[in-house]
Amino acid sequence: MKLYKSNYSRRFVTILVLLLAIVFFLALKSSETVSEYFYARGITRAYVFAVGHVSDLFEFSLFEAFVFVCITVLIYNLTLFFVRLKKKQKEKAFSGGLKTITAALSVALIYVLTASGCYARAPLPVDKYEGEQLSDEVYYDIVKSYMRDFASIAATLPKNEKGETVCPYSYDELVSLIQKEYSTLKNDYFSSYTPKAKRLVSGEFFSVNGITGITFVPTGEANVNVNAPEAGFAVTVAHELAHTKGVMRERDANMISYYLLAKSDVPYLRYCAYRESLGYLTGILRILNEEYYKDVMSLYPTEAKADNALESAYWQEKRGFMNKVGKFFNNLYLKLSGVGDGTKNYADPSSYNKEQHETDQGTVTIVKVNYSDTVKMYLALYLTNA
Repeated sequence: MKLYKSNYSRRFVTILVLLLAIVFFLALKSSETVSEYFYARGITRAYVFAVGHVSDLFEFSLFEAFVFVCITVLIYNLTLFFVRLKKKQKEKAFSGGLKTITAALSVALIYVLTASGCYARAPLPVDKYEGEQLSDEVYYDIVKSYMRDFASIAATLPKNEKGETVCPYSYDELVSLIQKEYSTLKNDYFSSYTPKAKRLVSGEFFSVNGITGITFVPTGEANVNVNAPEAGFAVTVAHELAHTKGVMRERDANMISYYLLAKSDVPYLRYCAYRESLGYLTGILRILNEEYYKDVMSLYPTEAKADNALESAYWQEKRGFMNKVGKFFNNLYLKLSGVGDGTKNYADPSSYNKEQHETDQGTVTIVKVNYSDTVKMYLALYLTNA
């Protein structure tokens, strides 16, 4: 009995130390300086570089294998726990339970040190338009230029029997192209190492949970659900790789993925970026001038409409209890990581207000738009290359 009490004491102390360490390092990351230099450019960068190179040696996802092992061990331990209780082996039952808790907290601590600490780092250093609101005509010309490029590319890409756009590259080739785009980022904000983006074998499990991709920093991996519609692969790959580069906030990961793909010389990558994000630009145009909006949307490629419809139908079919559970835990995780708006952080809409001005001709309504960062990025990209 004394031996069991001694073991209990050590395990309780270990659990307490792990909990205090988790709380301490979570509190520490609230400082932007600490998040930027201690976590993102320090621990996370070195860890992903070391572990990612090892993970890249394996074709399969270590994260997926880890999840499978965890579920198996958890089921085994829970079964063993209740069996031991039934046999009145309380000491062994609770000892096993404490071991499981210790293992879970150890993984949590690793995750806090390598991933959670990066959420409060400095803003993403992507060129953004910071000037005054553009005139309706200038803004219309910019959006129309993007839409024309979108339509031009869409017409040249291969389609399958469903009318869905087919990626002209294999999955591995697509990942390689996106890795090359990441190599163009010279700012030290981003780590120099870009790992592979692994395919998730159990994609159906992730689909019913509403997951298109997931980055697990403890294994240094970006993972993509290849069961999802192919049209979204490029943006998902770029988004998940952004997390491995130290860009943890979801909105930032989306923006850097749009930026890299939209400026690419590879037409298919631009198509993928446009399909996912041009709505941020056209939405503003609809507020500013309905006629301009209708004219631009008349150019929207029918091929992209088909891709949108097929993608929407796929995710509609997957909606259910597990999808809600997945969204709940993702929202909870983001909020616990310091992202106050949770899963709303994925979106980046612009805001606006309408002002009434009296003139000699009567009351005039002026729309004041606060461009979102994604819109500012697209404006800067256009004006830089104009």
